[in-house]
Amino acid sequence: MRPVEEGERLAFRLAKDVLQAADITGVSLVTAESCTGGYIASLLAGVEGLSHQYEGGVVVYSDQTKIALLGISPEALSRHGSVSREIVSEMAVRIRGLTSAQLALAVSGNTGPRGEAENGRVHIAVADTSGIQHRYYELGDVDRYEGRWLVAIQALDMLLQALTATERQASRREAGVLKQDVG
Repeated sequence: MRPVEEGERLAFRLAKDVLQAADITGVSLVTAESCTGGYIASLLAGVEGLSHQYEGGVVVYSDQTKIALLGISPEALSRHGSVSREIVSEMAVRIRGLTSAQLALAVSGNTGPRGEAENGRVHIAVADTSGIQHRYYELGDVDRYEGRWLVAIQALDMLLQALTATERQASRREAGVLKQDVG
């Protein structure tokens, strides 16, 4: 099996695991993608029997689309650049706020040769009610196709970890280990 095929299969397995965990926890998901161009949405929507946990997503490839659809400020884009912790975190928060999803994923990066040293630089953020998690990756010299599934694997793994933490917390709460603050 070619490495690309193995990577794509892993990405699909992770998408299925993510949606199974989302189904168990009752958490719905939403995505905002830049460098993956909708690949993560396609993976999540393609899982038969579990895709109902995925509300949908947007592809915000250009800065203008990030501004128009997500309300990212032009000043923030100018200050930080579209491939940054600040912008990807804002993307996750904004797409979550536009939907009823409890968990949002956002990805932004550079994949494929652009004649610049930043090929393979990727930021991923997950936003939920407790805040934002962020990860930064240097994938190295990748082509656009390879970069899409490499980023998808990292992003889906991050979602799975967030959902697993949610599941553990819910189990502990049910067992009386965690107390909920009821006002």
